[in-house]
Amino acid sequence: MPLQPLAVVANLGYVQRAFDLPHLQEIYWTLCLEIQFYLLFAVAIALGGRKRTFLIAATFAVSIACGFAGYDTNDWWAGHWHGFALGVMTYEANRSGESVMRWLAFLVPVAALGLYRRRPEEFVLVSTAVALGLALRWGRLDRWLAWRPLVSLGRISYSLYLMHGLMGTLIYGRLRGVLGRDEKGIWTIILAGMIASFATAILLYRMVEIPSMRISKQWTRPRPEG
Repeated sequence: MPLQPLAVVANLGYVQRAFDLPHLQEIYWTLCLEIQFYLLFAVAIALGGRKRTFLIAATFAVSIACGFAGYDTNDWWAGHWHGFALGVMTYEANRSGESVMRWLAFLVPVAALGLYRRRPEEFVLVSTAVALGLALRWGRLDRWLAWRPLVSLGRISYSLYLMHGLMGTLIYGRLRGVLGRDEKGIWTIILAGMIASFATAILLYRMVEIPSMRISKQWTRPRPEG
């Protein structure tokens, strides 16, 4: 399918679904949601105090209600905001050892939604929130995040995000006719896709991300006075 110039422009602004235009890559729907989350969270930060807490809690309730009602969309914030809000409250409620009740007020509804919908997304959210929350309370999060393999993975994580869809589709298309569709063939294709995704992510990080960061530092470097 040829690229539409309007679709390219819309994707650059993360507004393609607002105009019923296609994603340049299927995974780009997550970028659109990410921008919506940041904008909504920025409004909450600007409000500050109780208004900030109220906005996060109210929009969290809307997102949970949408989940129970079956409104499952990848186009707008309401479909996935409960996960973002849970992350925010996991950090805030546990960084200083506050009462767990504030944390549970967000944790329990997400777990209930997962049980109701019988889908893995909410269980991943809850297990991740519990692990990070306990690490914060025990004062071990810094140690965990300093683990060298995790640091290395973090460096290439954005490049890996960009490449895994492309490489997975490419590898599957190339190998499915050769390896077949039995269990052994599928697992071999998955492994090959993972290797290709990590390899291209490392290349993209070294050839694009690192030079781009160097250029950005030159642009933002303070000019000498006088």
